[in-house]
Amino acid sequence: MTSKPACSRRDFFAAATAAGLALGGAARAETVSSRTSPSNRIRVALIGNGMMGSVLLDTLQKIPGVEIAAVCDIWKYARQRAQRNLRFAERPANC
Repeated sequence: MTSKPACSRRDFFAAATAAGLALGGAARAETVSSRTSPSNRIRVALIGNGMMGSVLLDTLQKIPGVEIAAVCDIWKYARQRAQRNLRFAERPANC
């Protein structure tokens, strides 16, 4: 008789992918200089600022060369939270 695994294959691959992206982003953030030329800038528009979106927004703000161009969400409180966080970080965006 075989026992049921602790996590499914899908859960394992999702966690491994997330960890790989996080580590890759951290390594990239360390190698990019704080003064980025316009041709090397990355402009990002975030669609959805719920739990995952707010974590992503916080992470993107820490990466040099990434510009938050816009944040949109169907919920007014989520848009306002994004505006507050971006103003606090002195990185304005269209919300």
